[in-house]
Amino acid sequence: RSEALLADLITLVDDLKRVQVDGILNAVAASDMREGIDQLFEGCVATLRKTLELHRTAGELNSDRARQALLDERERLLSEVERSVERLSDLLTELRMYAATGKTDASLDDLAGALSRTLQMARETDEEADRWMSLGRDEKAIAGVVAKQKETT
Repeated sequence: RSEALLADLITLVDDLKRVQVDGILNAVAASDMREGIDQLFEGCVATLRKTLELHRTAGELNSDRARQALLDERERLLSEVERSVERLSDLLTELRMYAATGKTDASLDDLAGALSRTLQMARETDEEADRWMSLGRDEKAIAGVVAKQKETT
């Protein structure tokens, strides 16, 4: 699933970069949009990396509850990336519609606002993933200490 999401992200970002927004948006807005798309892409890729780390760490844990907590967090992060992919797809559709017809179902301000909200959600998701990763490392460290104690007794 992570690989499929990454492939979708790459396709959408490449297509978004090819959409001619120069006649649609002023230069500053076009630049801001491109920068926002790049930031969102980078955030999603970082989140996908974390999902792989969570999966790896969960596989190393002995505690079923701790393992399931990490897998649940991984699933939540994958869902966040899926929502970002959907938003990028919506943005691409709206920009293409506007470029072709001069009309869109949403105002360009709405699109910019949606991209901004998506970026904020990506940042928050990334911060939460970092907290979960540290919990996974703590659980693994605790399990190692417990195992060593069992070996010495």
